[in-house]
Amino acid sequence: MAITHSGDFAHPTAPTITGPAVVLGAACLATLAVMAAATRMLSPDAVLPAIATALFALSAVVALIAWQRGSGQQRLLPSYWDVAGLLTFVGICVAALIEPDAMAQLVETSNRPR
Repeated sequence: MAITHSGDFAHPTAPTITGPAVVLGAACLATLAVMAAATRMLSPDAVLPAIATALFALSAVVALIAWQRGSGQQRLLPSYWDVAGLLTFVGICVAALIEPDAMAQLVETSNRPR
């Protein structure tokens, strides 16, 4: 049986790291830094709201990057819009873990006059 494909099988293409993958990695590291700082500086009831807020802020920054770069063409690789959507989804999941009573106490204590 003859080989009919004349492609080069000896040198497969290596996967490349794209901009959205780098941004996602940086966002994960930033979230870990916020989590580490929040656990040391904030009360336990305020840690999850701080993480959720950080994720939403990072998502907004990545969405602005995606908007600035334009819609682009349909590709198989993830785009900046995908990264922004993932950060938003994770932020919503973290926000769903916040206890309503703990959040009410947090808001109540922040509104007290000093």
